[in-house]
Amino acid sequence: MSQTPILSLRSARLSVGDKLVFKAGNLHILPRDRIGLVGRNGAGKSTFLRLLNSQSELDSGEYTRQAGLQIGSLGQEVFFENNESVYQFMSKDIADTAGKHVPSQISRILAMVKLSPDRNMGELSGGEVRRASLARAIVWKPDLLLLDEPTNQLDLQTIEWLENWLVSYSGAVVLVSHDRALLRRVTDRTIWLYDQRVEVHDGGFDSFERWSAKLRAFETETDRRQSQKLIEEERWLARGVTARRKRNQGRLGKLKILREQRRARIQEKEYKVSDPYVVEGGGVLALEAKAVSMRYGSQQILQEFSIRIRRGDRIAIMGPNGVGKTTLLRILIGDLVPHTGAITLAPKTHPLYLDQHRAVFNHHETVWEALCSPGGDTIEVNGKPQHIVGYLRKFLFSESQLRRRISSLSGGERSRLLLAKTFAARGNLFGLDEPTNDLDVETLDLLQEIVSDYRGTVLFVSHDREFVENIATSILAIDERGFVTEYIGGYSDYLRLRPPLQETAARKVKARPRRTPGPRTSLGYKESRELSVLPDEISVLDGKLRNLEKILSDPTLYQRDRNTFDRVTNECLRLRTELKERESRWVELEEKQEALRELQKGGT
Repeated sequence: MSQTPILSLRSARLSVGDKLVFKAGNLHILPRDRIGLVGRNGAGKSTFLRLLNSQSELDSGEYTRQAGLQIGSLGQEVFFENNESVYQFMSKDIADTAGKHVPSQISRILAMVKLSPDRNMGELSGGEVRRASLARAIVWKPDLLLLDEPTNQLDLQTIEWLENWLVSYSGAVVLVSHDRALLRRVTDRTIWLYDQRVEVHDGGFDSFERWSAKLRAFETETDRRQSQKLIEEERWLARGVTARRKRNQGRLGKLKILREQRRARIQEKEYKVSDPYVVEGGGVLALEAKAVSMRYGSQQILQEFSIRIRRGDRIAIMGPNGVGKTTLLRILIGDLVPHTGAITLAPKTHPLYLDQHRAVFNHHETVWEALCSPGGDTIEVNGKPQHIVGYLRKFLFSESQLRRRISSLSGGERSRLLLAKTFAARGNLFGLDEPTNDLDVETLDLLQEIVSDYRGTVLFVSHDREFVENIATSILAIDERGFVTEYIGGYSDYLRLRPPLQETAARKVKARPRRTPGPRTSLGYKESRELSVLPDEISVLDGKLRNLEKILSDPTLYQRDRNTFDRVTNECLRLRTELKERESRWVELEEKQEALRELQKGGT
């Protein structure tokens, strides 16, 4: 029996001022839907949520909602009076609702997000204000919950609590988030604001990337006949997004090697060296922290802590809100002097720092002018000149966008431009403070690729679990008391390596189980054989694709030999599809083999 939608859009058209958000949009939200709303920064995701909440009106089309539908919402901006209590903030919108103004319910939800109802809103940190706003949105368990970047400024503990709460929630959810781990676990449908359209995918975020890549490839092929210039720009834009995800998957294998190397260095005590900057075996250190600590007044922020960090390490700093993650990052890159101890940077170590507040561009400049000297067309990238068009293409900018004023760029485009400018600077020790905040999925993929390929050392604060999982060689976890512990690996390793004390104690007295037949702990013959040949197949396909792309790079080919251009373009599309399938299968088998190895270790 089919369910009745609680909210529907039919042939809907929406614009803000003279900007069209979407046209001919159709959507039906069912009672228990878990919908992820995605799209590039500036595509209109927040505007779309306001429309669903009846805070905007359609230009044309139909908006219908179930009679008596209760909607709860969390926006990116929160408005409150500084002198009102958290309890007053929670209750003021529902005080006149008969039968619902129940202090115990408010107190219970505030306890879940670890906030006192008596505190003044003006005294709360950014993360605490976010928790109060989240509590207000969910306290009465509305029929439809609209969440706009709910994890911004939240610590990992609160994010994990929210994730579990949403999974068990009985109502419908429409969620905008840059937290891909949250989207993967929670969502079962996806709305994509793309090319001024509302595209609906009947699958969660886990399958969205494959679905959207196919849609892009199809549209690129359909539209490519319009003009030579259009096909050139659309081809590299569409290819850049899908190829970036393929390359990021391939980097996971290299990341495992880096993690193993750092684990081996610690286990074998390679840091006991005579030269302060050289590790035995020829490795070079980027920095050394010796017995550093930090306090503000009577509050101890960082307990005594020592570490040596090699060039090429990518170390995440994680912990609850307010424990001093930014302080630790600034100390390690030499931007803040510790209360005790010392930081020694290697002689050829040059730090760069991207803080949470970001840099501000001259909005009257064009994209070109922001990176090039007047009249120039090259930019110095780590000491070497590169043409501005080629360099910015790596950051998803088409040539036509380079003459646009910065004031006309979306937030995501400005973030990409800032990344381009920052990574062009000379330096080999990069400090990133919450670099993923407010970025769209494509820019997150871009950032992941840049950091993965960065030849220097990267230290970063982040609450984005998937970013940490895919980037970090190790994690520095700081707790409420200021103690720092290093865990080798990504986020999943961090969870695995910090067993609860009660569980550890129970494990000591647990009797040895009898040997019983267990599940398979290794790949079968066919899968092992398939895994062994896939790298060579991928390499051959990649080589063929590169050769064809060299042919297409000839700007005169389209006019000179249209038949060859069409044939090579079609073959490129076929090879990309085949290559993506091979790479996806390789990643699938690698992950399966790794899981079986872990199962085997756990059983020994």
